[in-house]
Amino acid sequence: MITLVATDEKTCALPYQGEGFRTSTQVLRCCYYEQWQVCARSTFTLDRAYFTLLEVVPAARKYDKLLCIHTDPADNNDLKQGPHLHVSCAPDPMGHCHFPLEFGCLEAVLKDCDSLTTAMQRAIGVVARDVLPRYRNR
Repeated sequence: MITLVATDEKTCALPYQGEGFRTSTQVLRCCYYEQWQVCARSTFTLDRAYFTLLEVVPAARKYDKLLCIHTDPADNNDLKQGPHLHVSCAPDPMGHCHFPLEFGCLEAVLKDCDSLTTAMQRAIGVVARDVLPRYRNR
């Protein structure tokens, strides 16, 4: 398994899920990583791509998860295969529920890597366009 991580500063003490990057607002950070399965003849298959939006809690020196957009194309559960939303800040069990974002178009989204990447870009783009501006003055 190969893991790719987006980060703006390497913090070696953290596992890859703890790596992150700044957003356009100081009170939010993001995490993004992908895991690729090595297949025959030096080819790779995407196992998962995980985007997480975190709220910075300076007084507690921690980050609270707000929402996650994931895709697990290798999973047998069709609610998880395409991009789906988790409302992480909701109490259990709601935070573990999967809200598919491309459910009616799953076959087209999973057609190839470019289609899945475009679907993830659209979903994460909504966060950039609608969520980040709402946190700018907090």
